[in-house]
Amino acid sequence: MRISKISSKATYHKCLKNLHSLGYINYQPSYNPFRGSHVILFNFSEDLKPLPKSERKPKNELLFEQEQEQEQEEQEEQEQEQEQEQEQEEQEEQEEQEEQEEQEEQEEQEEQEEQEEQEEQDQIS
Repeated sequence: MRISKISSKATYHKCLKNLHSLGYINYQPSYNPFRGSHVILFNFSEDLKPLPKSERKPKNELLFEQEQEQEQEEQEEQEQEQEQEQEQEEQEEQEEQEEQEEQEEQEEQEEQEEQEEQEEQDQIS
């Protein structure tokens, strides 16, 4: 604790639990004050070994790939928006057609009623 400049036991245990949760160490606390806790350090040296030049990708290439992925995502979003707009337009057109058909049916019914009334009046007179 002296080397790490931590003066509180609570802070020490909090830091160890945090390192354990992040996956840097395997911490198995011992709740017995006479027995020590088990701390297992992982070997990260294998992950830090440099790649041979033949396997490396230039930094610019990585940025280029990220930009391409972003552009593709944006294009997909735009396509989805366009599809949604088209669906909305189609629904509106269908609604308009249905309204027109209903109006036409009402007009036809009114005409038929008028014709029937005229026929009745003609029969009365």
